[in-house]
Amino acid sequence: MAHYHCVNAIALSVLADRDAVIAARMSRVSDLTWATIPYRRPGTPLAHEIDRFADTRTDVLVLYDHGIIVSGETAEEVRQHIARVTEAFSVDERDAGNVNPATLGAMVERTDFHAAEDVQSHKTALSPANVVAATRGSLYPAQSHFPRHRDRRAA
Repeated sequence: MAHYHCVNAIALSVLADRDAVIAARMSRVSDLTWATIPYRRPGTPLAHEIDRFADTRTDVLVLYDHGIIVSGETAEEVRQHIARVTEAFSVDERDAGNVNPATLGAMVERTDFHAAEDVQSHKTALSPANVVAATRGSLYPAQSHFPRHRDRRAA
């Protein structure tokens, strides 16, 4: 059994239609059994929710706003399940338009900052949809000490 904070699973679990989206993604690995667990504070509350599935031998537990638990008979089987579920949950990169490193470098000239040289790293920050999501508050409370923004994001 393994637990990991699959970024794409977390991203999908904050969508307004998360149940349908996750069901569609998990249909790509239809031989695996799975269930979702609503957000619970890490620790005892989350452990109690997970314990409800202890006897079911569920292959994948999607912990809303938190991550995934994957099980298997062997370490190799767990590894294979992780690879398959991670692929099923993969999300296409949002288009951020053209990134001009020289322009970004000029923007931080005479500051203590520097523009990253990797053009790919700028795409996340320059996507208008990502900027909106990042400035609306925490999407998942397990990773934040701040109050949660309760609105679910549209797909």
